[in-house]
Amino acid sequence: MSAVFDQVTRSESEKNYFDKIDEQIKAAKRAGKAVFDLSIGEPDLPPPSQFWEELAHGLNQDGACAYPALYGEDYLLNSIQDWYRVKYSTTLDRHEHVLPLLGVKEGIAHLALGILEKGEYGAYVTPGYPIYKQAIRMAGGIPIALHTMFDENYFPDLKKIGSRPVRLLYMNYPNNPTGTVLTKESAEQLVQWVRSHNIYLCLDRVYGRISKSEIFEDYSILSVPGAMDCCIEMHSFSKDYNLPGIRLGFAAGNSHLIQKLKQVKTLTDISVFKPVQYAGARLLQADRNGELESYFEANNSCYSRRFRIISEILDTHRIKYFQGTGTFFVWFEIPSLFKDDHSFCSDLFERTGVLLVPGSEFGEETGRWCRLTLSKPDEMIMCCAAHLDDFLGGCNG
Repeated sequence: MSAVFDQVTRSESEKNYFDKIDEQIKAAKRAGKAVFDLSIGEPDLPPPSQFWEELAHGLNQDGACAYPALYGEDYLLNSIQDWYRVKYSTTLDRHEHVLPLLGVKEGIAHLALGILEKGEYGAYVTPGYPIYKQAIRMAGGIPIALHTMFDENYFPDLKKIGSRPVRLLYMNYPNNPTGTVLTKESAEQLVQWVRSHNIYLCLDRVYGRISKSEIFEDYSILSVPGAMDCCIEMHSFSKDYNLPGIRLGFAAGNSHLIQKLKQVKTLTDISVFKPVQYAGARLLQADRNGELESYFEANNSCYSRRFRIISEILDTHRIKYFQGTGTFFVWFEIPSLFKDDHSFCSDLFERTGVLLVPGSEFGEETGRWCRLTLSKPDEMIMCCAAHLDDFLGGCNG
């Protein structure tokens, strides 16, 4: 194992917290304790019916289990290209600007390997998913954290990069864990800034169609003039279409970045199972044609309803939380009597069985916040809300 990879994967201080959560759940269940897991952002809602129909069709095609084309089957590439053209008025070349992925996580890690030379700077926004920092380090790069705060609506001041020659910048909007949404105005300013500083931008849009508000703006950063010179977007079927286990996503944007991803992919894996590509293409066609509008509205209405259940409890106990409309997470500040986020989450779990994620797992500066997911059945959300109400009431008492 290389020294760089060992540094990323074996450091006890950076052990994947979700591995620890899995251990907690198993130990609690062995002890016969009820567990209410609001930690993992795994959708509980069903995928669109078109997926199952096309998957069944694809499984019955000749060659369904043969090796797929290395860089994606034409029917999926065509669907991605047409999806961008119709939804975002953005013209892409399916061979130059598009690449299917085995989920966005793969693309994020492989992009750093393809772009960064040893010792080059890569920047990422916190609070955010830990993979960005780890990808930069695994590629031998030097990570720079751009800390964001509640009062700044969790959007970074890019001037904090200073004079350091950053090569690659990772951003995730709508943001996990805060729910901050990238406005069109901010996107235009962002593209202008990275272009002027010769930085490549990777925008992780895994929560692109999810909102806790029933009204939201859906657009692509690639529609901003000049974005194709320096930007790449990554989309996933895991969250938007409620298909986390099938491992299908895609990257779209700057041709140089797509080519670098292809070079890494040639050495590491093959493309997605062909019937899954068939089904993914069908979903993009349905989305492009407006067939899924009621589907997304129903999903977001559900998340909005669940958010109101939790926010009412937080309001009752005067707990500060961020009103970000994106994603299906609730990001809230812990009561002042707790030492830190880990002690709060540990005490909550021990007393109630409700499992949350400490905010510091998304960035060291967020040690007094934590994340709760709304991607669980209504019955569990209501049960957890009652437990949280009792727990916070005890804290105030």
